[in-house]
Amino acid sequence: MLKDKKLTFLTVLYLIVVVLLIPLIYTIPNKKFLNILNTSDFHTASSVAIILCMVVIFLLLKISKIKKLILIFIASLIIYSVFGIYYYLNLPEYTYDEAIAKVEQSDALLGKSVEVLQPPYREDKVGIGKESFLKTTNHLYYIYLTVDDQPVVYKFNPLNGEFELSERVRDF
Repeated sequence: MLKDKKLTFLTVLYLIVVVLLIPLIYTIPNKKFLNILNTSDFHTASSVAIILCMVVIFLLLKISKIKKLILIFIASLIIYSVFGIYYYLNLPEYTYDEAIAKVEQSDALLGKSVEVLQPPYREDKVGIGKESFLKTTNHLYYIYLTVDDQPVVYKFNPLNGEFELSERVRDF
């Protein structure tokens, strides 16, 4: 009877941690980057790794249910730790405001008068770049400026800080 209660408690604890708390690892910094981070890629990849680990543990190991659950719990922590560390080490280098400052400084250094225009909607600030699995983002920022009284739009890669003129037209 005591073993059944331990097993039930460990199962509930495991589900609470994996289902409710772990996804927060990936969503916490997302707002800072205008919700452009690929949280679903990382959550999916880590979940698939855990499922594969569970299958191996349940099918190949001939140990008690409690020991299997403890092994799965430890394996899950290791898998989420590895994916979480990789995720945080590869967060974009620039937020939208930092990207604006970098582009503005670049044009100002050339001796031009620069005025930043902030679009009111998030959709005007971001665009999709190259699709890539397990890259923290595949989005670009769009920076809107008026340089020497001419409207200019830059595409800015938040991962490495590279930017170039865009053909996008300012429509706000």
